[in-house]
Amino acid sequence: MNVWFILWFLLSAALLFFAGWTFYIMYRQKESWRAFAKKYKLRYSAKKNFMSPEVSGVVDTMAVSLFTSDHVTQDARAARKMTAIEISLKSQMPFSGAIGSGIMVNIIQARAYKEEIRPAHPQWNTSCILRTSNTAAMEAYLTPERLEALMALMKHKTDSGIFIFEPTENLLRLDTPDPLETLDKLEKLVKKLIKIAQALELKEGEGMRLSVVADKPRGTATKKLDAPDEDSGLQLED
Repeated sequence: MNVWFILWFLLSAALLFFAGWTFYIMYRQKESWRAFAKKYKLRYSAKKNFMSPEVSGVVDTMAVSLFTSDHVTQDARAARKMTAIEISLKSQMPFSGAIGSGIMVNIIQARAYKEEIRPAHPQWNTSCILRTSNTAAMEAYLTPERLEALMALMKHKTDSGIFIFEPTENLLRLDTPDPLETLDKLEKLVKKLIKIAQALELKEGEGMRLSVVADKPRGTATKKLDAPDEDSGLQLED
């Protein structure tokens, strides 16, 4: 038997297996996302066979969106598809800032934040980034509970998380290579991201206090970003 025919056969079989597996995972993803949308009365938008669906609506009073995002590789030769979960926060921040990991680092670096902070947290990874328009206000905002929540968002190497906020909009987002093709896996991750988002929301009267801190002259003492004493329980799945 011709060796080239064997190679062609093996290559064809591999391509057929890959296509079949991709179609199977896409089918399971659509079924789980449809079930999730039905359970929480969300909007579900189905697309072509080899395209992921989109889901949006309100879960536990938080605006949630699910979709597939394309990320260009560093050599710009290909695009990597990832599952994105976005949660819009309700708070109006009196200053701007962002914290991110993985592929979100470049997005934050491209924005016009003047100051960078490195939190004193034992789980802080130096590959992550935290930038802001006002260091004093950011330090006052990042309570131990919020630091713990953000570390839970940033802990997985295969995922990319970002919390970015402006005076008019706050967004928490996680991009993961996991297609979240089961309802249980999807529901658990969304619920945990909602807990993180709730921890990041401003408490009553806090916006005014942060405004005062942000308006203080540079050099005014602010509290240190200490690590929390206890585990808040905000952990994303391994």
